[in-house]
Amino acid sequence: MMQQDARSPLAHLGGALGFGKYMTNAMVLCRYSDGTGWEKPSLVPYGTLAFDPCALVLHYGQAIYEGMKAYRSPDASIALFRPDRNAARFRASARRMEMAEMPEGLFIEAVSTLVDAQRDWVPAGAESSLYLRPVMVADEAAFGVRRSTTYLFFIVATPVDALYRDGMAPFRLMVSEDFARAAPGGGGDAKTSGNYGRTLIALEAARRSGFNNVLWLDPVEREFIEEAGITNVFVRRGRDLLTPPLNGRILPGVMRETILQLARDWGLSAIEREISVTELLSGIDAGDVDEVFLSGTAVHVAPVGVIARRGREHRLAAAGEAQSLAKRLSQAISEIQRGLVADTRGWMRRVAAPSDCLVLSEP
Repeated sequence: MMQQDARSPLAHLGGALGFGKYMTNAMVLCRYSDGTGWEKPSLVPYGTLAFDPCALVLHYGQAIYEGMKAYRSPDASIALFRPDRNAARFRASARRMEMAEMPEGLFIEAVSTLVDAQRDWVPAGAESSLYLRPVMVADEAAFGVRRSTTYLFFIVATPVDALYRDGMAPFRLMVSEDFARAAPGGGGDAKTSGNYGRTLIALEAARRSGFNNVLWLDPVEREFIEEAGITNVFVRRGRDLLTPPLNGRILPGVMRETILQLARDWGLSAIEREISVTELLSGIDAGDVDEVFLSGTAVHVAPVGVIARRGREHRLAAAGEAQSLAKRLSQAISEIQRGLVADTRGWMRRVAAPSDCLVLSEP
């Protein structure tokens, strides 16, 4: 196991890192305005941001974000996992929200600048990483429902532990039939802040009932599964791996795309199709469903043990380690992310110091 450098700020924190418990001491800012376009990213001390009370984001919700991670390899180098996919999704989210689209190269430059400056904050633990949160908000001070003419882009970072780790109990999900996450044409495939705020009422109800999260159904028939909380869902039946299709309501997860590619490379039948919740639960009861698992940047790959609907719990038999596809996927992806095996697919982008390294300045 890699040891944390004693000079690292992480060496003095002690205990679990958690998720968002500690923030690094710097962030990146970048501004956009119509007519002049994007400024060069600036590295600044982590601190409070000031907004005019009339900033459009506060009234009309033009806000998008990403979630991604940087990893430390055994040779102490730092790399990002598939940042091009996050950059592309960030542009797609901006397009859906009628916001300024950040060039993918500029997005990756901004992320790399922060990671390079904060490389001492990248944990060396086998289940830890530096989580990065790029955000863009409409900061023009104005009233009226319209596109903003100015935007603030920023990135903050936090060293984190994995949200799901070996030895933890599988997830418990409660099917939500009273609320829907997204409607057709409603932007459920954009990583916009409003898509998450509206889910809290169902999430908190599930937690009060002893569940980890919500299994969302389609908003029309309330019959087909979509996401679980803010993660993508997979169902394995033998050598068939099923996941709901990208129908405009489901976020195109980077981990989801990675899992589908690996499964196909391994000779599995990876199928994107609608999955009836009735079909799923009856399959679990009959023992025909081998695994249900979740995927996402924060949760990685996590097994599901129970799905409850209308007061009844449907329990999945625990897959043995040799039979668990979730375990195999998690290990294979983690080994690539941490530089333990050759990156034959070009998924990792090593972070090198920018040629014109920015000077830390006041925001």
